[in-house]
Amino acid sequence: MYQTIFDYDEEFQIYDALLKKYNGKKVLELGCGSGNLGHRLVQANFNYLGLDLFPEMLTIAREEFPNIKVQQGDMRSFELNTEFDVIIISGRSFCYLNTNKDVFQCLIHVFNHLKSDGIIILVIS
Repeated sequence: MYQTIFDYDEEFQIYDALLKKYNGKKVLELGCGSGNLGHRLVQANFNYLGLDLFPEMLTIAREEFPNIKVQQGDMRSFELNTEFDVIIISGRSFCYLNTNKDVFQCLIHVFNHLKSDGIIILVIS
């Protein structure tokens, strides 16, 4: 469905430019869904990990794009024991956070997984 709604190539160009500008190599995408963006980031040689709550979406991602790393997790409570240069959250994922508590929990975990000079790309549209 999303293939017909979103232009992932255009979206990738925006992220690619930001990642290069800020020297982001190790990337975490929260709410990676079926892996459309992750596939493009891996093809561009970024060290990518996608996280999604729904196993069904991760199954699609693994079947469609076996070149990407994805795992199940909740953006409000994930623990990965690593830090990232960049954490990406698209608006279509962020909108699933329905309460202030959800937003705060997500941002706390983002902060805990972001390198001190890392960046958050949060696209709300």
